[in-house]
Amino acid sequence: MRRRVYAVAALVVAVAGLSPVVHDATHHSFAVHMIQHLVLVLVVAPLLAAGTTEAYAPRGRWATAAVSVVLLHTIAMWGWHLPALYEAAAANDGLHVGEHVSFLGTAWIFWLLVLRDGDHLKRAGAVFAVGLQSAALGALLTFASEPLYASHAGGYPRWGLTALEDQQLAGGIMWVPPGIVYLAVTLGLLRGWLKRSGEPVTDP
Repeated sequence: MRRRVYAVAALVVAVAGLSPVVHDATHHSFAVHMIQHLVLVLVVAPLLAAGTTEAYAPRGRWATAAVSVVLLHTIAMWGWHLPALYEAAAANDGLHVGEHVSFLGTAWIFWLLVLRDGDHLKRAGAVFAVGLQSAALGALLTFASEPLYASHAGGYPRWGLTALEDQQLAGGIMWVPPGIVYLAVTLGLLRGWLKRSGEPVTDP
């Protein structure tokens, strides 16, 4: 089963990261580039986490681990979307690979934490926190009054988008689809918490 999960993850990476068509589109469109990032965070990372043994799950106190993991993932997402770092990665293949590795790595650890056995309510809080920072970043990109990234200054003529429209689309992609995913997972965990809290307590 684990091999099948890894195989699917590898296939998704090949399509989203190595496909010449996608690779070319990411150089022209910020929105397509954003889709590529989200595929790593919301598809590949959960698949890898699902196929990872318990031995590799984050250790230590759950609350401490959760805060650390959420903070690391947030720093990776926001840091690489700072215009200076984004442009540096766009101009340097090594940095670009590092950008994607940091997205995938921190998301993998995050989903490992979420998939661990543990308090449903605490895990729901961690997922909600990551969803909140993702939505905030998406909203910032969506409502920016001018294009923030010089490498996409020409917009995406293939879709008839100006640079600002491309950025707004990227912000919406960062905001809405991940929000649905994180909300669904949060609600699922809350449902599990309510179900457990309603179970009768039995004497040992």
